[in-house]
Amino acid sequence: MKKITLLLSAFALIATGALAQNKPGKTVTTPTRTCGTMDMVSQAELDAFQDWLAPKVASYLNQQAMGGSPEAVYNIPTIVHIIHNSNEGVGTGRNIPNIRVQEQMTVLNDDFRRTNADASNTPAMFTGVAADCEINFCLITTYPSGHPSAGLPLPEVGVDRVDATTIGVGNTTSGYSTGVIDGTIKPATSWNPNEVMNIWVCQLQGGLLGYAQFPNSGAANTDGTVMGYQFFGLTGGQFGLGRTTTHEVGHWVGLRHINGDSNCGNDFVADTPTQASLTNGCPSHPRPSCSNSGDMFQNYMDYSNDNCMNIFSAGQKAVMQNVMATANRRATLNGFSATLCAPIASLSDDAGITGITTPTGAVCSATITPVVDLRNFGTNALTSVTINYLIDGAPQTPFAWTGNLASGNTISVNLPSVVTTAGPHTFDANTTMPNATADLGPGNDAASQTNFTVSISGLSLPYIEGFEGSYLPAGMTANNDDGATTWAKTTIAAKTGAASAFMDYYNYSTSKGLEDDIITPNVDLSSVVNPTLTFEVAYQLYTDPAAATPYSDTLEVLISTDCGATWNSLYRKESTNLTTTTPTFSTASFVPTSNQWRQEVISLNAYASATNAMVMFRGIGDYENQMYLDDINIDFSTGLADNSANTVVNIFPNPAKDLINVLLTSIEDTEILVFNLVGEVVYSNSAIMSRINKIDMSEQANGVYFVKVKSGDQVTTKKIILVK
Repeated sequence: MKKITLLLSAFALIATGALAQNKPGKTVTTPTRTCGTMDMVSQAELDAFQDWLAPKVASYLNQQAMGGSPEAVYNIPTIVHIIHNSNEGVGTGRNIPNIRVQEQMTVLNDDFRRTNADASNTPAMFTGVAADCEINFCLITTYPSGHPSAGLPLPEVGVDRVDATTIGVGNTTSGYSTGVIDGTIKPATSWNPNEVMNIWVCQLQGGLLGYAQFPNSGAANTDGTVMGYQFFGLTGGQFGLGRTTTHEVGHWVGLRHINGDSNCGNDFVADTPTQASLTNGCPSHPRPSCSNSGDMFQNYMDYSNDNCMNIFSAGQKAVMQNVMATANRRATLNGFSATLCAPIASLSDDAGITGITTPTGAVCSATITPVVDLRNFGTNALTSVTINYLIDGAPQTPFAWTGNLASGNTISVNLPSVVTTAGPHTFDANTTMPNATADLGPGNDAASQTNFTVSISGLSLPYIEGFEGSYLPAGMTANNDDGATTWAKTTIAAKTGAASAFMDYYNYSTSKGLEDDIITPNVDLSSVVNPTLTFEVAYQLYTDPAAATPYSDTLEVLISTDCGATWNSLYRKESTNLTTTTPTFSTASFVPTSNQWRQEVISLNAYASATNAMVMFRGIGDYENQMYLDDINIDFSTGLADNSANTVVNIFPNPAKDLINVLLTSIEDTEILVFNLVGEVVYSNSAIMSRINKIDMSEQANGVYFVKVKSGDQVTTKKIILVK
């Protein structure tokens, strides 16, 4: 049986799996949820919380039974921090669109006020305890105290968009750990938790759906809830109805899991039936356990599918009401809702740029046609506005837009083309004079794209990538559409050096049919004759290829010569065509030895005239076994092969300190070049006078270098490590 390691975090929902056999001898999973409740909240903290809360709840319930004063209605000012990669415009990838925020707020309010459309699905045996918790959530319109812009209107109501590179964590393709989130992201972005509930939306590692900070625990600058961007709002699927956020906010206001996190455990709520375990999927009702007449698996604090959840109980409401009345950083929130969530007065004519669709990422032409998102923040219909745009701080170019944009709506606007130069640039856009009047809300006028690069001609060859440096390597990009497992750096195996790239298909149980890509920067194939791609691959199957139903992950290599608009397949292998081992399959997690790699050579002659080409390495999953890549090289002729049976060069020592010795078999028509990891030439010599050549590397930094020897029509490149 394959072992799957789960990342656990207190009140953290994780997409894992219910066990099912669908491959001979292999356990696979279907997505469910699970939670590690004790990682972030100690038992001592939970005991202290219960000792503090229990008498309050008892008094509250006694007053209600005696016809006491009605419950309070709490309004919670909310800010949503969207943590995204620097090259993601609004509505792209982790930088989720505003509509998702609006959807999630609607779900929260419906679920906590029991106005949810599926409330009618609550079984009759539970309708008597189903509760309107009398808690509302509102997106703030003005900055809270402590913020540099305190009192001013937000550019986007209830939303704080944060470029990850500006807070020290950098872009991600695999997500952030809870340690990085709590240790860096939250402290750098938290707003006054005595005035607002902070929600962070980002990509989480390990299949994590979300987690919360329990009342009366943790630091002030980490207080709030964290949500995986794929599960925030109405995204569709098993966990795509917004109930994960409902569950996490339930923890944030003091609720425990319905089963008390143990077999027939205690959630300290009298009217939720004692339950044996948390629920996977959506079973048929009734499902009795622990001598009850039926589990309340419809409760938001269970792990049922989103479409199965529909109830908070009156006992849970009692907990939440008392937490909101007296808990740290909860009791003060209601008092700020009237000011922080108030509609901005007199914004009859107000427009702004909420996102930049183009330019972003790699641009293959110096002529750019910008596309921006124009939003009408005012109450009047927007019929005209001036959109000003500029590159790199140059004088603004005004564009007079006319149309009819209803209040609260957004449209994409194509602006006139501009011409710029090769290299990295910044694009800015802003609005003025909506409906020919002064803009009443200038705080939401502008947007900026700080990371786009014009590549009129790609990098000169050779292009060499051995994954020895930081990940992703400089210039590479990645696609990870499901936000889960994707290509990553590993040091457990390498063809040369100490690292390679790999796909963890052995543990990626939901990978079937999913595509994960890493893409080279733009390269100029016309800079060499007979361009060739070589790379090293290592792969072993999990399932016997002779089985009645064979399985295999797939590796495909594609090329684009139009900046990624279209792709052509160069190579596609699976099953025994892809495997590099004998035997071709094993039920153990595959870690290749140095002789379990195969070099692949692909001619790029058909694209030899392309001055801007990108090569994509695509893994297509089938939950089989580990796949590894190393030593990607794009150059001319036979590529950059390191074939020991036909070597023309010997380089020693390796690792080296200051001097590298290059021993040649021939000096005729020979050139030696040394490149660093980013492709810069740090040494070159085309006037070879001896078979023994000493290269002084004393002025170079420690790290990985590539020694390239051109001898006639043969090219050899070897990796060498400098350690002083």
